[in-house]
Amino acid sequence: MELKFELFSLIIFLIFGFPCGLEDFRTLKINPWNAYFGTLVIGLAAAFFCFEAFVPALISCIVIFAVFLITRFVFKADLGMGDVKFSLFCGMACGNVLWALAGLGVACIATALTFLIAKIKGSPFKKLPFVPFLVAGTTLAMLCRIFIK
Repeated sequence: MELKFELFSLIIFLIFGFPCGLEDFRTLKINPWNAYFGTLVIGLAAAFFCFEAFVPALISCIVIFAVFLITRFVFKADLGMGDVKFSLFCGMACGNVLWALAGLGVACIATALTFLIAKIKGSPFKKLPFVPFLVAGTTLAMLCRIFIK
């Protein structure tokens, strides 16, 4: 049952997360309702169909949101509220704090490398969209969680 729930979470995350990543890439803003609705769908599915996965997913959601919120208060100009709101969805989708932190780590490393390469090449942009990297990192973490078991 848990493998089915993990696959369901991955599909829901891709359905709602991928458009958010594209939107953030184009406009540097996201519609948070996609993230809210995806979080709600995964949370309700966990609560009703796979309750043993609900509590770890809820804890993951809260921890990742707290990490993003604290980061937002420390570095106000560098992390938007859309990124903070999207973190709720990433935490719920990963279903485990360690996997969510792994996805966040991959996203941070990929963002830093992209920014560094762009600066070396002389790109004029000052900000990078973070949600596309967060979608990629969370997806990778979810795939690893499914296949490493």
